[in-house]
Amino acid sequence: MFIKKIILLFLVVSLFIMTLASCSPANQTATVTDSENLSGDNIAAGDGEELSETTENPDTPAPDLPDITFDGYEFRVINTTDEHIQWLMKTLVVEEETGEALNDAIYARNRKIEEQFEFELVMIGVTGPDEARDRARRSIQAGSDDFDLLMTNPPNALQLGQNAMLEKIDEIPHIDLSKPYWDQDMKRDFSIGGRLFFTSGDFTFNHYSATVPIFFNKKLLADLGLQDPYQLVRDGKWTIDKFAEMARASLKDLNGDAVMDKEDQWGYLGLSHVYTLAVMNGIGARYVMKDNNDIPYATINTEDFINRFYKAFDIVQEGWLYDADANNNPRGAEPMFMNSQSLFWSELMNWANILRSMENDFGILPMPKFDDNQEKYISSTGYPHVMCIPVTTGDLSRTGVILEALCAESRKSTREVYYDTMLKTKVMSRDDESGEMLDLIFSNRIYEIGRMYWESDIAGPIASLMRGNNRDIVSLIERNETRIDNAISKAIDAFTAD
Repeated sequence: MFIKKIILLFLVVSLFIMTLASCSPANQTATVTDSENLSGDNIAAGDGEELSETTENPDTPAPDLPDITFDGYEFRVINTTDEHIQWLMKTLVVEEETGEALNDAIYARNRKIEEQFEFELVMIGVTGPDEARDRARRSIQAGSDDFDLLMTNPPNALQLGQNAMLEKIDEIPHIDLSKPYWDQDMKRDFSIGGRLFFTSGDFTFNHYSATVPIFFNKKLLADLGLQDPYQLVRDGKWTIDKFAEMARASLKDLNGDAVMDKEDQWGYLGLSHVYTLAVMNGIGARYVMKDNNDIPYATINTEDFINRFYKAFDIVQEGWLYDADANNNPRGAEPMFMNSQSLFWSELMNWANILRSMENDFGILPMPKFDDNQEKYISSTGYPHVMCIPVTTGDLSRTGVILEALCAESRKSTREVYYDTMLKTKVMSRDDESGEMLDLIFSNRIYEIGRMYWESDIAGPIASLMRGNNRDIVSLIERNETRIDNAISKAIDAFTAD
């Protein structure tokens, strides 16, 4: 086994060296319409960077699995294909080695587990999480055993779970959700009454790629003579007031027409359905919390939440924010940031990949705190895709063995290629501080179920207030309170049912 690992590593390094020329910056496209650039699903090791001698994590606990094989069984996964949904890293299966570090690590991981347990991973490609949900629903309603694993977003997964179409993943034999190769933040936030229908593990990295940071333009920062934000973060002084002060200094009417639009320079770029939640979570506001019995309840009607909303609203609506949602320009923020038309930009982590071709240097920061008394920086997420197991599964024990083995092996041998080689070395290689910030961002993440489960009832209407420059959150809460309580109660009943 040791000799096989050495040979595999030698092949990966050799392929990487052979493809350095084709991966050079001169051959990389810089357009935001190139889905290969945007998706992050075809990332090589850093230009001019060598892979470390080993990519294995010796601290990964070995899974407790039986010595069993599955006679060539096709383990079928419904998953969004790589050419769709550029904001997440979705790749689970690759067909061949290409010399790209992450691609080849995924290939090696899959082949190792397939050979160990004698099965084959088969991808059922769809165009997005809604199609994935609909395809799964039709299959389950027909009582058909057409697939083993579904990857879709949390609200879609919740729908299926509440309609008794999913197995509770915490009941699947051989799956040990206490192990670090299962997302412990998701386990904490997505459970209800100690039960869990779906979650994510290191077989996929999309839950990491969904994390929301702030990107900043280093040239604009220097030109404006502003403080070093990295040092502000280290000193615990990176607060929403400091963020606003710096963003305010960046506002500039570039063409002199007295109309601020997409042709001008802004302090902050974003989509209201992304930045509203990220800013609110960052300053310590939670839309939904859970009691000592792990039962969720809405907190948007509390004085603390309302006051934090007012704080965020009053700052964000000062006039230095370009809201791409409000301007009917949902894809406009990325080219504006790359063109140095804003000091700050909030988006999902996976978008960092396109910034590799940005002319000016960029950095990355956690979302700002409420004030310097707030203990930690808090990172929110966009929608990840979660692992769902249908009730029509023919052999739950087989499913548990395969998923546990894939997640454990990925944590051991593949996750570090994604995190260290792709994110730190490739994407965020322009300064040492960015790697430090990445560690900080990923160290304290939350999945806000006020959006993950109930966006249409809770997070969505609040983002609409921000987008519409409407400060009247009290009236919104009063109008929606009964509907919110009913939605939460429905989920509680589904999760806690025997």
